[in-house]
Amino acid sequence: MSPIMLLTTICTASNIENIRQNLDILPNNFTIIHGSSLAWQEIEIKIEAKSSRKNLYSRIQNIIADLTTRKYIIYYSGLNFCQELFDYLHKNFSLSFGLYYGELNGKEHKLAIKNWQTDSIQS
Repeated sequence: MSPIMLLTTICTASNIENIRQNLDILPNNFTIIHGSSLAWQEIEIKIEAKSSRKNLYSRIQNIIADLTTRKYIIYYSGLNFCQELFDYLHKNFSLSFGLYYGELNGKEHKLAIKNWQTDSIQS
């Protein structure tokens, strides 16, 4: 199953591009999924979310069911909703998910990226 990374708005479009490049992921092997409250409008929209949270979770669940060997980032504008989605995904899927946000310290940031890159994220 493909690795997934959740980010908050602290991570700008240029940060996401830097992450993609540093991980040597080709653009055609990289998908960004985001909520309707996206604060950084410069991020290219690959998948548009439904308006309600229930529909959004359903859409994400369908996307996850079709995952291949690509790496994914789910991007949201706030930590609380990102944490809520993270908890939902852990409850409903036997996949590995990582959470990356601005309040992590430097070591935690590096570890989150490294674990996601090497498919070593702990469930």
